[in-house]
Formats: sequence, structure tokens, C-alpha cells
Amino acid sequence: MALQKEIMNEFGIVANYHRIKMIENNSPIIKVSIFSYVDKKYRELEKSFATIEDDYQKQTVLVNELANDETKQDELQDAINVLEAIQEKLPNSYKKYHVFETTIEIKNDGKEEDISFRLVYDKLKETEEFADSIDV
Repeated sequence: MALQKEIMNEFGIVANYHRIKMIENNSPIIKVSIFSYVDKKYRELEKSFATIEDDYQKQTVLVNELANDETKQDELQDAINVLEAIQEKLPNSYKKYHVFETTIEIKNDGKEEDISFRLVYDKLKETEEFADSIDV
């Protein structure tokens, strides 16, 4: 879930795709951090990178476990080969795919005890920044 609307920040950077990064419910204020992307394609790139990074972390744990188990040495080289293949897919450094981050404070009228992403997206659409945005 995200919002689509063309928004230009104070530096002239235009973003069209916006997703909630974090919600802090400090009644009576809900503090929302939003990542904004040029378009949905960059969010998809970010998700694919996160998947590769997660695979790398899991495989690293497996290699370390096998390296510490003398009975599993035959499996160790295969695990190392998989780890190296995953490592080749990782970029040399962390890439930031969002172009800017915004923090918005929304008044919590106290009617909703459970704050859901759906509720917060709806409340964001009531703000000046995200008025007329559409759900994507």
C-alpha cells in the first residue's frame, strides 16, 4: 500500500510514490515518517535489494554454523559457493532508492485504539501535503 501524487520538495526534487516508513502513536499525536520515490519502480528495486540482503545474511549464518561443525565440512563448500553467488548480486554499497523523507504529525482524535496502516494512509490524504493523492 502506498499513495500516488506528484510532490516536489523544497529542493525541487519530484516524487510520485509515497509509502509509510514508520508510525509513532504518541496520543494525541501520530507521527508518521514517509519515504518518497520518483515512482513505484524505485520502491520495487529497494524491495528486491532487501530480499538479496536477507538471503545473504541467512546464508552467512549457515556458513558459520557449518564451519563450526566438523561433521558438516562436506556441505561447507557448497554453502560458501551459494554465499559467493549471492554476494555477487549485492551492490558494492547501500543504495538509497527513496529521494526524500517527510515526517508529518497527525492528530489522533482518540476514536481508534488500534492504529492501522490503512487508517494512517486515510489520515494522510486529509493533510495538505497528500490531499488528492490516490491509493496504489
